[in-house]
Amino acid sequence: WAEEGTKLNLIWGPDFQTGIAEIDADHRELFKIYNNLVGLMEMGGGEEFIGETLAELIDYTRIHFSREEELLATRGCPEDAMEKHRFEHQVLLDEISLLLDTDVTKRSNRLSNETLKFLGEWLIQHTQGTDKQCAAMVNL
Repeated sequence: WAEEGTKLNLIWGPDFQTGIAEIDADHRELFKIYNNLVGLMEMGGGEEFIGETLAELIDYTRIHFSREEELLATRGCPEDAMEKHRFEHQVLLDEISLLLDTDVTKRSNRLSNETLKFLGEWLIQHTQGTDKQCAAMVNL
């Protein structure tokens, strides 16, 4: 989390690296898109830009999940770990869908700080937790 300005910005650092370049590149991109969304919300950015950035975050998250699951599976991540990983991904997508249905007003594309914080915390916890655990299994 950022020390200056907003507490919602994410700062990429070595603690987030999995050791798999493709996954780390995706994670950096997710951090960037997330931070763009936070910045737009804080600056009172136009509804159109917020909606587009939110859609970009969701779309890239889906692409990343698919790519990450395929990469880990082809590198030999154990099936039980993959099942847990897939489940966590699906839970997040389901939670995002529910949050957006209840949090985003159809007229304004505004997100609450709680929703932004939830997304940021999930990204941190998943990247430092399950992603690193699975990466360690295939980086032996």
